[in-house]
Amino acid sequence: MSLLGLNDSSDDKLFIRYMPSNNGWFVNKEDEVDLKHFLLNPTSIKTGWGKIAQGEAPEWHWDEAIGRRGLRPGDNEEDRMNYKRGFSVDMFIKESGLRTWSTTTTGSNIGFEKLYENIHEQMSSNLGKFPVVEYTGSEAMKVGKGNTRVPQFKLLKWVESDEFANNEPNGAWEDAKPMMQQQHEVIPESEDIPF
Repeated sequence: MSLLGLNDSSDDKLFIRYMPSNNGWFVNKEDEVDLKHFLLNPTSIKTGWGKIAQGEAPEWHWDEAIGRRGLRPGDNEEDRMNYKRGFSVDMFIKESGLRTWSTTTTGSNIGFEKLYENIHEQMSSNLGKFPVVEYTGSEAMKVGKGNTRVPQFKLLKWVESDEFANNEPNGAWEDAKPMMQQQHEVIPESEDIPF
């Protein structure tokens, strides 16, 4: 890991994506994870126009506020058609840590919007807490001339947690102390450390 975070090649490891074609959740490009429960940070939610193309970094134009749809970006009609509505949200998964889920896929948009309606309904009575969400599977759906899968979620409860305060998404913040300790002193092994 680079101390300045400038030359890390691990950017994709901090994201999670739902792939309707495989009906699965993936991290590290191709590592499938068995997603069951996760914490979601409602304050991290962003909506906007995204252009996601294979082999290119995603390009996002975020709305000024959640759901306040901005104009579709692009210099001409063909360019504008490359942008689709999408969202980004931070999730904490016990087995995988803090991950950002951002997508423009139709199925994910439908599934997340249904989940967000439940979250939004309960947010004011759960200030300072985070929703615990269960992924319950997906439902096949026909969209236009194609097919997709819509991830299904269940809002289980709200809990207090420091996971989002202690872990910033996408390597935005890391405590340098453990790295410094490794350089200057040997950290004793402990049976409590699971890896």
